[in-house]
Amino acid sequence: MNKTSRLIKIIIQVIILAVLVGGLAFYFYSDYQKSKITKDSKSETINQIITLKIVRDDLDKKKINRYRKAFEAQTKKFLADPQSAEAFWALIKIEQIKQLVGDYQGAEQALLWAVKLQPKSYLAHGNLANLYFHHFKDFAKAEEHYLKAIESNNPKTLSYYLDLHQLYRYFYKEDTNLAEEILKQGITKYPQATDLMLVLADYYRSLDRNQEAIECYQKVLEINPQSQVAKKGLEDLKNRIE
Repeated sequence: MNKTSRLIKIIIQVIILAVLVGGLAFYFYSDYQKSKITKDSKSETINQIITLKIVRDDLDKKKINRYRKAFEAQTKKFLADPQSAEAFWALIKIEQIKQLVGDYQGAEQALLWAVKLQPKSYLAHGNLANLYFHHFKDFAKAEEHYLKAIESNNPKTLSYYLDLHQLYRYFYKEDTNLAEEILKQGITKYPQATDLMLVLADYYRSLDRNQEAIECYQKVLEINPQSQVAKKGLEDLKNRIE
């Protein structure tokens, strides 16, 4: 084989190699870009979670410094392993601090991440529901997360029945009987829940359903004979009826 033939062969081999290398490079670059987009999306959320944005202007430096110190301790725990059980509890504390400084968007992101870690957590759902109810006024989302919170059948969810009652009574789905039904559901699940009975009695009184209110007060007194609220309610109703 003469020099010219060998040179042509070498050139062809170089071209083939370049094409192969280029193809592999493009494949890995495309894969990297896809991965980078996913990571960037997560990174943006994580950055929002671990950044303490002071929104309130009525906080003194002493409080801000105390919040920052507590916040930094929790973000370290979260970043150590964002998918761990320890990260969940760090997120709950991060959310609480963010609410204290008025960063409700950041608090929302922390809770959404917490819900992903523990989808059945009454605490994460309940806190998220409170955030949507009281700060964002997103009543549909508030209802969604309150209902998920009470699915846990934990006695600590009793307050969420009261929150849902307030939601239905004054803000959302007011033309339904949900304000009454949610209290009844809570009482059925927790028969000793006198707080729910007293609120239901007050609700009946507001609708002039006096006999039903009386029955609620009587049930409360069967459970707690010392209840001054129930005694006063019964006395007021008797005077009203007379």
